[in-house]
Amino acid sequence: MNKICLKLNIYVFCLLSCLCFSQSKITGTVKDINTKIGLAGTISLQSIDGKDISYCFSDTNGYFFLRTHFVGKYKLRVSVLNYVTQIIEVNLDDANSDELSKNIQLEYKSMELNEVIIRTEKAIVIRKDTVVFDAKRFLKGNEQVVEDLLKLLPGVSVSTDGTVRVQGQEVEKIMIDGDDFFEHGYKLISKNMPVQPIDKVELYQRYSSNKHFKGIENSTKVAINLKLKERFERRWFGKSQAGLGVVSENRYDFDLNLINIGKISKYYILCNHNNVGFDATGDLNTIIRPSLGQESVQIGDNQSAQAMLRIGNTQANLEAKRSNISDAHTASFNAIYTLSPKAKLRLQFLSNKSNKIFDNTSIQKFRVGDINFTNIQENNNIQEQLTNFGSIEITNEISKNTTVVFSTKFNHTNDQTNSKSFFNDQKIDERLIGKNQLFDQKIVHTHKFTGSSVIMLSARYINEKTPQIYDSNQFIYQRLFDVNANNVVQNSTDHMEFSGFDAQFLTRYRANLIQVNIGNQYRSDDLDTQFLINQNQSTVAMPAQYQNKTTYDVDDIYLQASYKFTLNKISFHPIIALHQFYTNLQQGVARNTQFPFFINPQVKFEYMPQGRAKVLGSYGFSKANSTIINVYQNAINNELRTFAIGTNNFDQLSSSTANIGYTYGNWGDKSFFSTFISIVQQHDYFSTNKIITQDTEQLQQILLKNRTILTANVSVDQYLKVIRSNIKVQINASRSNFKNIVNGSSPREVINENIESSIEVKSGFSSLFNYHLGARLSYVSTKANDLQNSFSDNKTFADFSFALSKRFMLRIQTERYFFGNLSKEVNKYNFIDFSCQYKPLKSKFNLTLLGNNLLNTNTFRTYSVSDVSSTTSEFRLIPRYLLIKIDYRF
Repeated sequence: MNKICLKLNIYVFCLLSCLCFSQSKITGTVKDINTKIGLAGTISLQSIDGKDISYCFSDTNGYFFLRTHFVGKYKLRVSVLNYVTQIIEVNLDDANSDELSKNIQLEYKSMELNEVIIRTEKAIVIRKDTVVFDAKRFLKGNEQVVEDLLKLLPGVSVSTDGTVRVQGQEVEKIMIDGDDFFEHGYKLISKNMPVQPIDKVELYQRYSSNKHFKGIENSTKVAINLKLKERFERRWFGKSQAGLGVVSENRYDFDLNLINIGKISKYYILCNHNNVGFDATGDLNTIIRPSLGQESVQIGDNQSAQAMLRIGNTQANLEAKRSNISDAHTASFNAIYTLSPKAKLRLQFLSNKSNKIFDNTSIQKFRVGDINFTNIQENNNIQEQLTNFGSIEITNEISKNTTVVFSTKFNHTNDQTNSKSFFNDQKIDERLIGKNQLFDQKIVHTHKFTGSSVIMLSARYINEKTPQIYDSNQFIYQRLFDVNANNVVQNSTDHMEFSGFDAQFLTRYRANLIQVNIGNQYRSDDLDTQFLINQNQSTVAMPAQYQNKTTYDVDDIYLQASYKFTLNKISFHPIIALHQFYTNLQQGVARNTQFPFFINPQVKFEYMPQGRAKVLGSYGFSKANSTIINVYQNAINNELRTFAIGTNNFDQLSSSTANIGYTYGNWGDKSFFSTFISIVQQHDYFSTNKIITQDTEQLQQILLKNRTILTANVSVDQYLKVIRSNIKVQINASRSNFKNIVNGSSPREVINENIESSIEVKSGFSSLFNYHLGARLSYVSTKANDLQNSFSDNKTFADFSFALSKRFMLRIQTERYFFGNLSKEVNKYNFIDFSCQYKPLKSKFNLTLLGNNLLNTNTFRTYSVSDVSSTTSEFRLIPRYLLIKIDYRF
């Protein structure tokens, strides 16, 4: 069956490629009907419904030459300034594929330019820092949500988890008609909003989240705005959808999107219930903690409490529709109210409930010196999670140049995982009950002075708790504890409080920018863990070395200054940051304090030798404090069989980083090239002293010197007009070295290498079909003393979409995975999916039949390596199903 699928992909691709390369030529002249003088103008080949397919220009003598691979009936549009545009029908078929000649005569029409507006419909329009995509020029007809449209835009990519990137950089947000509903939680829009109401996609380069910073800060951020069609403004629109399984296991997918973008109030309401693996929210953390990236971090964005223990809820690294076995229920209400001409209120409430199954088996082969053993573990985990999140934000425009924004957020998450596993044939039942309680308040005051200066004052308070209760019905730690017991319990809590103030001042002098930040950040962590060894319901031991009561306070007073100046085509940006810390570490009754002072310098540069090329680089030295997950004193049971032990000291970690990158190409170019190299020298880093036995692992954190991390990538995008397809090639490589100690050895060097290369070809036809083909090859290697583990795998895919008519759309998706280190019986996996969509003419209803995992691949195996072991993992997948869906768009 696998060979048949592979051959089918090859045959179909070859057939379609042959069709692509058939050629037709249209030649001729364009002349004035009276003077017979040749005219220079634009000759466009259009489909019958008026969409541009190809074009060329006539020379000063009126001669033109247009080559195309399409056949059938089309329109030839000839336009010359001050002449009446002429449209004639042409018939292109195999019989006249050599050459079709057309001589066109145009009638002169005088124009007064001061009274004429010339409008041209282009697929891509560039306006300073904004790139505008005309949605209808990219849609093929089978797109459902915004994410499907974004995948078709040049330079824009969407990963399997829904992350949207523009030329490799993640977007800050996705807005609707200029309104920001979700901050960085944009996946609620991209994964759910219907695509039909969208007229234009506006890409903002050098985007500023704060309007008063626009034109002053040197921003490299990008954001997307979805411009609606006029008929969808100031009215309710959206979609409702119902999907039910057909001749398969009970499957369902119900969805409701309601949107209203009015002048006074704006609403986005979402409901989704499904058990087909679809995740309507994406990563919930991006909604609860919407940090906007490295250059956009506001005070407190990088602060969160730690959950110290986890149960291995892992699933196969595949699309969610294959591996996410879950029942998911999401309801979200979002609104923006204009309270007055100067005040806005934004509300966001979200409730998400999920029940996920993680079913996998792992075979882990350890080789540590002379010790060799194999562990076999079967896991069946059921995770139930309920999250309720709310956000209120008030924006007040005190004056034209002054804005105050106040926001408050809360989150309450209940998370329970029940695990039934077999560890080397020993049955173990585990249970983990966890909570997240978050309260977050922030106020930001921005004032723009006359000229090019702005000051922003920010204050924030965060209070977060992560209590956890863990119990296991088996006692497998006899080698560590000489007691009679049959179960263990661990209670843990990290209570984090953060408060901070920041004043940021920016001023621009000509092309130069001065920026100064001064502020204070205070964080306090109270970590409390209790490990209990029980016989039935009675506690028989509480080992002192497995209990923690730690308070860790870090107070940071800082001053940062930077100056960016330009000399000809080179820009320099030196930055210096001064930090005075007060740190307090208390373990029980023992107390220790330090007052370290850091100076962190950095310099960036930018060189633009010509308009399409750019060289970027930076070098910096930084020093930072260790965090609560490093400094605690005693052992914590952080997962089955594993205990982690802190350093019992606060240490400072220093590192140097050098980056250089080169890009060539602009928007609208047929080719784009980029490469990037980064070297990180960690002068101090945390490693581990491991004590590994067949039953347990103890990981003592230790501080070591000198670790190097090297990463490099190359990306090439090339549009080939002859086949109307875009080719993308990517190569990513990394190499790192570090040292650790295993079972009392001397520090040994570990070298990790990773190389991944991929190629994709995506067509842009406006005719019968389109294709998306690709392949990815990965190689991973780990070396440690005399031990070397490595593996390679590859993935190929072929997607085809067919516009059978204006009513019928068919899409076929195929994937093939190959793992070189697995046995021949289980190292190949094939998947086939399809969707068939029927659109009744002049109807708002659509009917779709979906088929997922048609080959009914029920399990998926992977291979991984580390410096002490190699692991084969087998995961349970969502079985084959057919789903019939009816959706109504209004």
